[in-house]
Amino acid sequence: MKRKNISNAGSKLSRPRRAAPLSRGAKSKPGSQAPNLAAIIAHAPVILFALDAQGRCTLCEGQGLIALGLKAGQAVGRSALEMYRDIPALTADVKRALAGESFSSVAKVGRVWFETHYRPFFDLTGRLLGVIGLSCDVTERKRMEEDLNRSERRFRHLIDSMHEGFYLADREGKRLFVNRALLRIYGCSDESELLDKSVFDRVEPGVRENIQERFQEAMRTGVFPESVQVPFIRQDGSQGTLELNPSPVYEDGKLVGASGVVRDITERKQDEAELVSSRQMLQLVLDNIPQRVFWKDRNSRYIGANQPFLRDAGLKDLSELRGKNDFDLSWKETAPLYQADDKSVMSSGKPKLGYEEPQSKPDGGKMWLRTNKIPLKDAQGRIIGVLGAYEDITEQRQNEDALRLSQFSMDHCPIPVHWVDEKARLLYVNDAACAAMGYERSEMMKLSIGDIDCNWTPEWWRNFWKNLRQQKTVFLETLETAKDGRKFPVELAANYMNYQGHEYCFAFVRDISERARLLKFEQAARAEAEAASRAKDEFLAIVSHELRTPMTAILGWNWLLRSGELSPMERDRALDVIERNMQLQKQIIEDLLDVSSLARRQLTIKKQFVELSSVIQDAAARVHESAENKSLKISLETAANLMVEGDPERLRQIFWNLLTNAVKFTPEAGLINVRMRAERSEALVTVEDTGPGLSPEFFPHLFELFRQQEDSLTREHRGLGLGLSIVKRLVELHGGRIWADPPQAGPGARFTVALPLAAPRPGTSAATPDGAQSEASSQFMGALKGVKILVVEDDDDTRQMLTSVLSHCGAVIEEAVNAADGFSRFARNRPDVIVSDIAMPGEDGYSFIRRIRALKPEQGGEVAAAALTAYATAEDRTMALKAGFQIYLPKPVDPTELVAVVRALSQRRAGTAQP
Repeated sequence: MKRKNISNAGSKLSRPRRAAPLSRGAKSKPGSQAPNLAAIIAHAPVILFALDAQGRCTLCEGQGLIALGLKAGQAVGRSALEMYRDIPALTADVKRALAGESFSSVAKVGRVWFETHYRPFFDLTGRLLGVIGLSCDVTERKRMEEDLNRSERRFRHLIDSMHEGFYLADREGKRLFVNRALLRIYGCSDESELLDKSVFDRVEPGVRENIQERFQEAMRTGVFPESVQVPFIRQDGSQGTLELNPSPVYEDGKLVGASGVVRDITERKQDEAELVSSRQMLQLVLDNIPQRVFWKDRNSRYIGANQPFLRDAGLKDLSELRGKNDFDLSWKETAPLYQADDKSVMSSGKPKLGYEEPQSKPDGGKMWLRTNKIPLKDAQGRIIGVLGAYEDITEQRQNEDALRLSQFSMDHCPIPVHWVDEKARLLYVNDAACAAMGYERSEMMKLSIGDIDCNWTPEWWRNFWKNLRQQKTVFLETLETAKDGRKFPVELAANYMNYQGHEYCFAFVRDISERARLLKFEQAARAEAEAASRAKDEFLAIVSHELRTPMTAILGWNWLLRSGELSPMERDRALDVIERNMQLQKQIIEDLLDVSSLARRQLTIKKQFVELSSVIQDAAARVHESAENKSLKISLETAANLMVEGDPERLRQIFWNLLTNAVKFTPEAGLINVRMRAERSEALVTVEDTGPGLSPEFFPHLFELFRQQEDSLTREHRGLGLGLSIVKRLVELHGGRIWADPPQAGPGARFTVALPLAAPRPGTSAATPDGAQSEASSQFMGALKGVKILVVEDDDDTRQMLTSVLSHCGAVIEEAVNAADGFSRFARNRPDVIVSDIAMPGEDGYSFIRRIRALKPEQGGEVAAAALTAYATAEDRTMALKAGFQIYLPKPVDPTELVAVVRALSQRRAGTAQP
């Protein structure tokens, strides 16, 4: 850290001047003055020497040789480099001079300090001839300089050890010296940030000009203030307050600048401000509490009080109270009583608490007080007066008188009663009110309406009283809080009362928790119903979309087929599209029927022993083509001999649904894993895919009806949102469980089905997937050759389709457009099999088959018959079988299934059906 020389900081501000250098290359002139010069040199306290170009001494004279222990001429002829080889600084100087450099230096020889001036001299060609020099003994000067430096170091140490900042400035106010404490105060790290700069550069701009003017005035007059407080800005931009103690600096009696001690009093100023604020806050608190507070000296003269006390005394300002005693105020008749209490408290050093006494008001009226007095003590614990506080209990005493008139009857009223005044204070509560709130009466009487009413605010209370005064009786509902924190709704019947000029509210309180609970239940039920209605509306919209979408494809390709313009390949594609979309419509209808049956609990399960792996393999085979179209891999890990008891077709439906969803949501080239294992008494089947997974928002509604993960308008995948709901119910009907793993980071969803294991009884065999459909498909042509079939159907398109399908299989068809036509044709040409619709105009299919079954066997009463209908519930199936049909086919019917059923019926009729 660099600092300015402050050797004379206390008295002088001038800086030392440097001596002018000796002239270079000076030449001596021989002449008449030479003897005189030699004499002078011989007696002067110096050493005059000369060296040749090799450094040998050619001249060495002067009294200075004595300090070196030499005589004049003794060094002549000797090499200066050899003579002073033990003094490196001196030999270095000689070498510099012999190199042609002119300079001055100070070196110590023994105990003597010499200041030597070296001057080389040259011939006319510039060749070095030698060096002449003059050495002066400066030992005393060096000693004085060292003393001065030590003094300066001590001064610097003293100044830097100060906790306060210190500066020295010139007349213009520029800093010449600063100590470390001042750097710390300003937040500076180096003196250069402050030196040669104005002492006012850190003062806040708003007051800087004024401070500068005051400094300039002090420099003119020599009169400096003892202390100045100024706001300042630290190096980091933070603000604070400084206290400056400036002093004049004189040099030779002339005012040349100023010095000053600087203190950072920021914290002290903050403490003072906080103290003032604290006192103001204390007074503000005292002025805003309802209790009257006062304090007196040992002579019972008032020192201070709050505003409520001043109002009681009829005074406007505290200055009107100070120095007065109770005899000077409106209650002078009770002053002796008050002063006696003061003396008792001060003499005993003990408080006097909770006593009641009267007091006169400035208007001549009387008020009752509940007073507390304690000794007032100073910091040393000496009693210096009395501190008192009281509250006006006049109204309370009056109200207590009024309450006694009706308290007995109210105490025994079975309805909770609250009696409150205009200030919301509870003046009375009966036993029923205490029981309802869970308080003792003594506890509850200390409360106000704001303590027990959750909706209470001052504004609400003012409006309540305004309405109560106008209407006299007010009914309202609110929420109250019991002692245990329980909140419950109540209905209030509030009545206005005016007794002896005082206003009261007398309220009967009724707990309406049960009513509120029923209302909340009704609102929740309504909300649930509205949500269900919205879900159904959205579901109907989805159903419409799902039915119309495949219908569009069917109608379009049908139109193209009719045009006759399609190539054979395009015709095959058209037929594939029509068949696929009709299957979609059929699946939609079957799902809707399953939901209806499940809702009415009429879905029947035909239980038998089933080998589970065959069911899963068959379900996987059904989705194989869809999976291949998306390049999906289905990995099956089945376990043999896991038997369950259930309906094979419904079990197949469960796993087909799960696999269909997995195929639907898994992106191309994805993987679907199906794992099967036994665990304890259950068969566990896990279906896991690598699709996008389940969203946390949708997960709680996963198995609910009509719920889908995707938005109905922006969804990428088709469906009604029924599949998982049906699957869950079917699993439960088999005594099992189904669940999905909660959503987690990463793709994929995993469903697990748990079904109870079963061991088949002796003599039974496990059911395997039905092969009738595949067999019928493989033997489509000629499968019904020669079979006579009566088709009864009122819809022309359906009847023609049935006739065409059965005719292509070799059957002989008789068509009837209604039940009457069918019965007539049956009588004329008895068929092997009847395929009849149920819903027909005039006479339905139930009546038609009953008429047939009423015939004798030889008249055809036992003919095989299949019901074909769009009414596809379990009830419809039961009614068809009870009416006399052997089998029931819901519309839309799959042609392959139709052929298989008719063939089975014809074989049964011929006595060839398998038992």
